[in-house]
Amino acid sequence: MKELYGTDIAMDQNAELIILKEDDDSKEIDKKGWISAIGGMNLGIYEVNIYSDSSTLNIPLIYIEDTATSVELGQANFIDSRLQLEGINVD
Repeated sequence: MKELYGTDIAMDQNAELIILKEDDDSKEIDKKGWISAIGGMNLGIYEVNIYSDSSTLNIPLIYIEDTATSVELGQANFIDSRLQLEGINVD
C-alpha cells in the first residue's frame, strides 16, 4: 500500500512529481539530468506520474552515470513533458 508522504493516508492513484523549470534555463546549468542516479545507486520509481510545466527541458529527465547504477521504472508515466533531448540518458 502507498501512503501519502508524512501521513497514514492510503493513496489509490499514482503519486505526482512536477518539474517546474519556469522557462529558466539557469536551472539546468551544470546539471546532467532532472533526476540523477550515480555511483552504484539503485533507484526505483513506481506508480508515479511525472509532469513538467510548459518549459522545454534541455537535459534528460533521468540521467544514469555508470554501469554499476540501476534504475527501475514501474508504472512511471511521463506526461506533458517537452523534451529537447532524449528522456533518459545513460553514460
